[in-house]
Order: sequence, then structure tokens, then C-alpha cells
Amino acid sequence: MIEIRCGDEELIALASEHFTDTGAGLRVAARTPDSLCLESADGYVTMTTCRSDARGRKTHVELETKEYDDQVTLFLRSI
Repeated sequence: MIEIRCGDEELIALASEHFTDTGAGLRVAARTPDSLCLESADGYVTMTTCRSDARGRKTHVELETKEYDDQVTLFLRSI
């Protein structure tokens, strides 16, 4: 779990681009304005976001993964 200064939709778009374009072989299985589920035959990455302060300046991010720990770590470093 982390908090960043980025909007929900912007963060979902960044994650979608990162995990589908990095050669991880993930495809988008489900997408909402505040969540993203990517999967492959080998595993998955699920991300959920929500605004974490009253002014909406920070976003709380939760990531769950199976078999894509390295790609998740690279994504977190990039944001």
C-alpha cells in the first residue's frame, strides 16, 4: 500500500500501459475508474485506488500480484 499525488484515472491508465506494454504478457481483464485487473495464463496483477484525503490530493494504492512481483516493483518505482 502506498499513497501518491496522482488521480485515480491517471494511475489506472499508467498501470494499464506499464503492465501491457512491458512485455509482461498481461491483458486487461476488468477496468473501472478506480480499479484494474490484468491477467495472463501465469498470474495476475490487481490494483485498487481511492482518494485518501479530504481535498483529493493523494491517492491510496493497493496492489496484489501473483507471479509478477518484479514488474510490480518496477511500476511502483516509476510512479
